Amino acid sequence: MRKEIGLGIDSFRKLIESDVYYVDKTSFVKEIIDTKSEVLLFTRPRRFGKTLNMDMLKNYFENNEKDQYHLFKGLEIEKQGQKYKDHFGKYPVIFLTFKSVAGLGYEEASFQMKEEIAKEYERHSYLLDSDLLSDAKKKKYETIREGEGQLTLYGSSILNLCKYLYQYHNEKAIILIDEYDTPLHYAKLWDYYDQMVSFMRTLMVNAMKGNEFLQKAVITGITKISQESIFSAFNNPKVSTILDSYCDDQFGFTEEEVKEILRYYDLECKYTEVKEWYNGYLFGENKVIYNPWSILSYIEDDRNTLGVYWVNTGNTSLIKKSIKLNETRNKEIIQKLMKNEEVEVTIDMNIIYEDMFHDSDKCWSLLLQSGYLKGRKGSELNKYFIEIPNKEVRQIYKEIIISWFKDEINVGTTAKNALDALSEKDFLNFEKNMNNIILNNTSYYDSSFRKKEEEGIWSTELMKDDTKYENFHHGIILGMLVYLEKDYIIESNKEYGLGRPDIVVIPKDKEKEGFIIEFKRCKKDEKITLEELADKALQQIEEMKYEDGLQQYGVKAFIKLGIGYKGKECRVKEREF
Repeated sequence: MRKEIGLGIDSFRKLIESDVYYVDKTSFVKEIIDTKSEVLLFTRPRRFGKTLNMDMLKNYFENNEKDQYHLFKGLEIEKQGQKYKDHFGKYPVIFLTFKSVAGLGYEEASFQMKEEIAKEYERHSYLLDSDLLSDAKKKKYETIREGEGQLTLYGSSILNLCKYLYQYHNEKAIILIDEYDTPLHYAKLWDYYDQMVSFMRTLMVNAMKGNEFLQKAVITGITKISQESIFSAFNNPKVSTILDSYCDDQFGFTEEEVKEILRYYDLECKYTEVKEWYNGYLFGENKVIYNPWSILSYIEDDRNTLGVYWVNTGNTSLIKKSIKLNETRNKEIIQKLMKNEEVEVTIDMNIIYEDMFHDSDKCWSLLLQSGYLKGRKGSELNKYFIEIPNKEVRQIYKEIIISWFKDEINVGTTAKNALDALSEKDFLNFEKNMNNIILNNTSYYDSSFRKKEEEGIWSTELMKDDTKYENFHHGIILGMLVYLEKDYIIESNKEYGLGRPDIVVIPKDKEKEGFIIEFKRCKKDEKITLEELADKALQQIEEMKYEDGLQQYGVKAFIKLGIGYKGKECRVKEREF
């Protein structure tokens, strides 16, 4: 009988003793022992095995009363020889996970933080039975173990516990901190960042800078918070992000590991499809990595259904907020990503939350570190080509785009109806639904529009450049990408003929017609009719010879659509060629 899949098991002991399928990552122990660095930080996307790896380190290093070496029998670390076995069960270990510290306010987050530290004090409560602690220290120990007192009391809690453990065991301690950045993420989201970052800085600097009782400290998270925020006082911590080669194969599944697991479950024939759905991540220089949660979920599924399994339990609000700082430019980038194009952007792996709402470029760094993008080195320092890694993540983008489409146009069903009508060449219904979209889109009455009218500088070209118009325009295109991509390729402002048509809709079935769409818009009291605007749009399509650039696709025919906007109305005119 084949082993079962232990999906969601973060306990290394439980995973091994349950005899479920385990992708051997115990060589990670060797990497930690071999490095001369005292403090190590690993950042990887959510559900890429960080907690399991940290628990594995705990089980290997901790001087537990129980003999745990059987957990590592036959695994990679056992094959490394006596040098590494000498470290087994040698050290006292402090293990904290902050993945649940996600309070809506500082008071709630403080309670959650104190609970996590209290658990570790409880785990080592045998220290209270020794003569090492004075009465005053025992009283303070009890206070922390009970989760009482102000959070500031806990600022030196890890350092003190390290000292007590060294005095008891006569060995330096290993500190393991899992998901260190979760409290900071939620603190920024709910406006108590300054308080939380101040506490985290105190907690971690006290524990890891100049701590004579520290053997090693291993920290994991999704993002690398800037040196200025947390790590400024550390003595050169060793950092491994998804762009670094150090331990690039220790989180997530390598190509060889995926092939082996598919062979084990007689799913070798599905490798190509699995690769399309869950591959695509590049760690370090060129290490191909698969999403482990998705692979295990796919295999565990009775029908082996290819679909979206990677549920990001984190909150994407910070990403959405940062993207909205420059909606027009950033949505243009997302359009290109959705069309499987690469885009070169600036990437800074040091996340500075203070900059998130001032510099919209930071969102790409956050998306890359969070697993929503993959990147490869670009043309110069800090430049990277980004793209959507696989089909699964593409589906997640589609959901985000649909939510944007509904929020901004506020008529998601009507928008879908309009696009359905377009694909069916029902232009009367297409126009009707487009009019409903415009009627429900309040952007026409935004102050920026009124100001242009009042100053008498309104024109079709100025209107096309207006941010609000561009957002509306890109909303339509993003909606098309989502609703029509199964049967059509959507192009926006791409060079064809002598210019750049607003939208080109190219059918994948070459026997079907495609569409060339041009928008024309004017001031509502300008002396030009909707019919004339739509005709001007059609005239531009013909004068700029857009169709000449489309012959390469081998499509049988294209339908030209001129869409005229005036005030809160539109007119659609079509012409076949």
